Amino acid sequence: MSINLRKSRVKDTVAWIKYPEIDGFEVKIKYLSKKDLLALGKRCTVKQMDVQNPGQTKEDIDQDQYRKLVAKEVLLDWKGLTIAGAKVLISLGEDFDDAEEVEATEDNKKLLLEESINFDSWFQNVMSSLTHFRAKKTEEELDNLN
Repeated sequence: MSINLRKSRVKDTVAWIKYPEIDGFEVKIKYLSKKDLLALGKRCTVKQMDVQNPGQTKEDIDQDQYRKLVAKEVLLDWKGLTIAGAKVLISLGEDFDDAEEVEATEDNKKLLLEESINFDSWFQNVMSSLTHFRAKKTEEELDNLN
């Protein structure tokens, strides 16, 4: 029997994944295949004059646009991020209640991607690695057995 992998591919794989550095903080992430990742990057490509080669243009990724799209389309939601947890990721003032939950707004998601090296590195790794999504599915299947 011949299996057509293209027809069998699941288009939208989404999972809640635990962020390892903060207890209780889980992030809802949409998996991006290589093709999806390249398409996202292409949507953020800008042409600029190449200062090293006058008269020629070069293409670069608009990092701000990239983070904006990722925050909207890939980093879908989160739960369990408190001010205390956010202080582990970015520099915040002391005028907040550490137990207060931080809402997953577009601006807050984009800020974490911009300002937190640890969060951004972890997120970039997770969003394009099926291993994390498969592991999550296996955990859910085991939970359903109990």
